[in-house]
Amino acid sequence: TAKCKETGRNLAIKVQHKGLRETSKGDLFAMGTVVSVAERMFDDFNFGWICEELTPQLPKELDFNNEGKNAEAAAAHLR
Repeated sequence: TAKCKETGRNLAIKVQHKGLRETSKGDLFAMGTVVSVAERMFDDFNFGWICEELTPQLPKELDFNNEGKNAEAAAAHLR
C-alpha cells in the first residue's frame, strides 16, 4: 500500500509488467491447446471450463481502467 499525500488515506497500488496484456493472449491460446489435447487423451481430465472462464475474463482483469471503474462501482454499492 501507499498513502495519499493530500489525505493520508491508504492506497492500493497495482503494477502491470510491460507487455503482459500482449503475451497473455498467447498464454491463453497455449493453455487452451494443452487442455484440449489433454481432454482428448485422458477421460478424467475435464478442465476445459477453466479456459472458457479465463479467456474472456483475463483481458478485463488486465485493463486497469476497467478495474478502476469496477472498484468505484463496488465502493458505491457499499456506501
